[in-house]
Formats: sequence, C-alpha cells, structure tokens
Amino acid sequence: MTSKFCLPARVAVKALALLLLGRSGVLHAQSSPVPSPSATPKPKLGYIRFWNLLPAGGTTYELVSTADPAGKAFQTAASLNYGATYNPVPPGRYVLNLYVAGNRDKPLKTFDVPLPDQAYATIVVHPGTNAEAPPEAEITMDSLESGQPVDNRLTVRQCLPNARVIVSVARTQMTEPLSFGASQTLTNLPSGAVPIALSIATAGGNPTRANAEAEFVYYHRATMLIVKDSYGRLRPRVIADGASSEPEPKPTPGATAKAPALPAASPLNSPAAASNPSPR
Repeated sequence: MTSKFCLPARVAVKALALLLLGRSGVLHAQSSPVPSPSATPKPKLGYIRFWNLLPAGGTTYELVSTADPAGKAFQTAASLNYGATYNPVPPGRYVLNLYVAGNRDKPLKTFDVPLPDQAYATIVVHPGTNAEAPPEAEITMDSLESGQPVDNRLTVRQCLPNARVIVSVARTQMTEPLSFGASQTLTNLPSGAVPIALSIATAGGNPTRANAEAEFVYYHRATMLIVKDSYGRLRPRVIADGASSEPEPKPTPGATAKAPALPAASPLNSPAAASNPSPR
C-alpha cells in the first residue's frame, strides 16, 4: 500500500518544485533591468545659407553643386532674400557654381567651400559699389575661430541705392560713410544688448535716422542689413551669424519664450534639405 502511493507523491513534489522554479524564473526575468539602447550619435553637419541682397524685383540666382550629376539647384535665392536660414548638409568639400536662374551657359562664380562638422558659411550676392557694374558675390565663414578669444563682431551691409549711411554702434564705434553695395565689419563690441544708430543721407534730401539693436549674449557674430522691405520701407535687420557659443536657457514654465535671434536651421526631412547632394 505504501509503495503504491509513494511514487505519485514524489512526482507531485517534483512537479510542484518545477512550477515554483518556473514562476521564480518568470519573476526574475520580469524584475531584471532591461538594458537601455545605446544613445543615437548626433549627426555630423555643416551649414550653408544663401542670401540675395539685390533690391526687390531683381535677378534670381541659384547654386549648383559640381558633384550632382543631375544638376539640381543646391540652393536658390530670389532678390531681397535676406531671411534665408542655414541649411544643414553633410560635412565635406563643396564646389558650388553660381548661375542666374534658368541660364547654365557659364557660371558667374565658383565657390570652393571646405565645410567641416559644425562649420557655418554664408554665400551672398549683393550690389556692387559701382552702380554700373554687375552684382558681386562672396562667401563668409561664420564659425568662431577655434582656440581664438571670442569677440563680438558686427558686419554692416549697405543695400540702399543712392544713399550713404553712417552706422554708430554702442556709441563708441562708427563706420565710414557706406555707399550702395559697401560693407564694413566692426569688432570688439560689448556684450549684451548693443544699440545701433543709422544716419542715412540721400542726394538732395535731409538725413534720415533709424535705430536698431544687436544682442551679443549667446551669439558673437552678426550681420546688419540696411535694406528696404518689399513695400519700400526702411527695415534694418540684424541677423545672427554662425552657432551659439553656449546653450540658451530653457524658458521658465508659463513664461513666453523670446524669439531667437537666428531661426532654427531647416529640418533634415524638409524638401530643401532632402534635395541637397552629398559633397564632392
């Protein structure tokens, strides 16, 4: 009698032990920390923007990369296009031909742009200082120089026809009288909100005065464009150049965030960015 019931009892004990082990294993697996996925590395990017500072109704220009066999426009800028922001592109060397839009017979100019990671560049088409001469084009590298002391700089571009403009910055520095198409860079400006006063002289008219402000807190390079808007009204614009030297503080919850001096670069999935070819 005893032997008949000992075997089933042992089987039951083993089954119970296996069940407890199984539950313990499940609980152990559930309580084990799940390894966090590795952080996605920040993509390496350079930044290029394209400005056309000719008066409203002027010529539209385009940049074409020599590395693009399809010959698509790398970037296009209509006249009075001073609001274009930086466009993110993969780092590398870019060889860009400048054309009048719709005319690819011969490039007006070729830019050889070495663009490392986190470098910023601006290509500008602007009026020539000689009213009879064709527009001029140039490139500026907007990145802070590595290892160099940080100073605040303002580049003034005079884009008002038939006018001479004197710009006074922070009441301490003054430009030369700038004619149409001229530019000048002022350096070692104070930090913080810097007042700018403009005195604009036209032939046969009384001088016109205007005011603007540059803010050197998170950015240390800026350009002031002395331009008129599409309605012909004087609208000096101060635009930050390059990247911020330090992160801007997060807005206080419930507070209205202040608009940044420089609009964010185009997102990578935007049509403009998606059409950019890889560097040469």
